[in-house]
Amino acid sequence: MNVIAHYATLGVIGGVVAMSLAYLARLNLYFLMGLVPLFPAFALMAHTLLAHEGNVTGLRMAAAFGLYSLIPYATYLSSIVFLSQVMPALAAIAVGLLGWFGTAALLVMAWNAGLLPGRV
Repeated sequence: MNVIAHYATLGVIGGVVAMSLAYLARLNLYFLMGLVPLFPAFALMAHTLLAHEGNVTGLRMAAAFGLYSLIPYATYLSSIVFLSQVMPALAAIAVGLLGWFGTAALLVMAWNAGLLPGRV
């Protein structure tokens, strides 16, 4: 696959994900809107780039760290679920983002220090 076709395919994937979210919102299927962002669109982009380069080690490392990325995402979602009951929605989202950035920074530091398994 040439580079232009590869990037065009990635753009189509991103567009389909965005259109899916808009469509689900119009159908009032809000619970499914929580599932669509977990479609591995960006991971798929990263993984196909690594596979295209033949970098199996990088692919394995990206997938391993991707599993750890669920921790900051869970922090973000938990903040919204619990804090949206006691503060305005946008404030809960902002606190959730701060939690995501904080746990993501700790995760990257732990990975770089060799404290997490999965580094190949």
